[in-house]
Amino acid sequence: MPIRPLKIGNILFNNNLFLAPMAGICLKPFRLEMKRLGAGVVCNEMVSSYGICYHNKKTLEILDVFDEKERPVSVQVFGDNPDIIAESCKILVDKGIEFLDINMGCPAPNVVNGGAGSALLKDLDKIRLIVKKVRSALSIPFSVKIRTGWDLNSVNACEVAQIVEGEGADAIIVHARTRSQKFNDFDWSMIGKVKSNAKIPVIGNGSIFSPIDVKKMYEMTNCDGFMIGRATCSNPWIFRQILEYFEKGKFEAISDEERLEYLKNFAYKFVEYRGEKGIFEVRKFIVWLTKSMPNSSELRRQFFEIKELTDIEKVIERYRSIV
Repeated sequence: MPIRPLKIGNILFNNNLFLAPMAGICLKPFRLEMKRLGAGVVCNEMVSSYGICYHNKKTLEILDVFDEKERPVSVQVFGDNPDIIAESCKILVDKGIEFLDINMGCPAPNVVNGGAGSALLKDLDKIRLIVKKVRSALSIPFSVKIRTGWDLNSVNACEVAQIVEGEGADAIIVHARTRSQKFNDFDWSMIGKVKSNAKIPVIGNGSIFSPIDVKKMYEMTNCDGFMIGRATCSNPWIFRQILEYFEKGKFEAISDEERLEYLKNFAYKFVEYRGEKGIFEVRKFIVWLTKSMPNSSELRRQFFEIKELTDIEKVIERYRSIV
């Protein structure tokens, strides 16, 4: 059965559906919604190991992850220095983090240019040292997230996975693209190749946009879990739909009315959490959520003019009156 409880280290997750740690998106209100809608594992956005060790204010603000509904509390860390990464992980455990992921897949230039993220895929000795030092520093479970390689001429996910497992990581997450592919073409078969040689759980990631994609990925790879990122922005119900599909053999489409209700409730929660600036930050979520709706460009234009929360309800009521 593709969807099932999953044990990683000593933690048993309710199911094997993971929310990918996306920068600027995986804030507490969003994570709580994903958990409510069926995600088994939600993760805070990626944080800098240097920022943690040097008590950077912005980094510490990102680490607002302590909500009972999210447990086990999970954070993803990035960096290029094995000692700093290990020390940052110890600090996070002291703060109550229960599950950690080490990022070795981010393709963003500001991360890669510093030698972190997917740049690590070019230095297997450093990967080995990072995992070894993190394992020595931690008693809690941790995973490592990778891409399939730096580019199509250096696909090395299987070799990296062997190193990661050999040095004591509890799971590996495989994004089915190289760094050079960014978010374009993908190759799920590489997840299957890693899985066929691994004894630790392998989580598949990349271009899952529907329950059917989960079924296809499982059939191709036999992976132990599924991590979903971008699809959750426009379809936060995807986890619920996946659970429905594998329980009932079908899943319900999301009505425009449900989108509007979710949008309104989420906006209130988001602004309550972020304060006044939240009314502007929530706009990107509104764009994603309304893209498939009739007259969506006009709806978004009106949303972009709101200055306070009560305006959201006014815009929604006007929209309901014309569709």
